[in-house]
Amino acid sequence: MAKYLLRVRDVTGVEIRMTHDCWRNHIVVRHPVMRRYFDQVGRAIGAPDVIHQSPTPRETRFYYRRVPRRQLWVLVIADMKPSGNLGYVKTAMVVDRIRPRTVLWEKP
Repeated sequence: MAKYLLRVRDVTGVEIRMTHDCWRNHIVVRHPVMRRYFDQVGRAIGAPDVIHQSPTPRETRFYYRRVPRRQLWVLVIADMKPSGNLGYVKTAMVVDRIRPRTVLWEKP
């Protein structure tokens, strides 16, 4: 079995990876509804509506993508490595609003 369940390059050129362990033992355990949104996790990273940066720690990014025909967003939180060209999914969930943070990138 491959080490990574998901490898997606985001719109800023950063490769974001998600391990099988993160998906199985964290995301779907803490946020069971995410089982039906697996495809949206990759889309949130590769084609987000907006990317925010966390104030602390600054290496954390928040990827939001609107769920079609719903007033919901898939939120993927990823930590960047110091090199800046690689990151790892920390968690993902469905949210009903986008919280205000520093915008790194926004869909035109």
